Amino acid sequence: MNKIIVRNKTDMLQSLCERDKVWGMYIKIFSKINDKGVEDVPSYEDIVSAAPYLFMKKDYKKEDLSLLEWQLEIIFEREGFFFFESKEDCNLHFQNTVGEDGKTAGNPYCGPVFVNAITCGPDGQLVDCNY
Repeated sequence: MNKIIVRNKTDMLQSLCERDKVWGMYIKIFSKINDKGVEDVPSYEDIVSAAPYLFMKKDYKKEDLSLLEWQLEIIFEREGFFFFESKEDCNLHFQNTVGEDGKTAGNPYCGPVFVNAITCGPDGQLVDCNY
């Protein structure tokens, strides 16, 4: 019987960061559970309030289209990976991400959406999480 290898998103983050020697962050967008026990559909306004780097400006130029596609994909799929050249840039994005643990020093948003985030260093080791 062939060996089956199971990989979760955290494993993927670690492997990619170590392989490419970059800082990385994986996010997953959630919204509060309503009175019926069902997760509410998050609004765009709440998503970009909890994770401001997902904000889509209105005047995209042709060269910005890949950025727009990337933002739309993450918002619609409610998850995504980010990779950074520096620890500082990774930390800035992480500090602006409001997760289950609530508002941050960089982001005072307190609403129905939270964006869980986990970061990883270029050595493939997990660094921070906000849940």
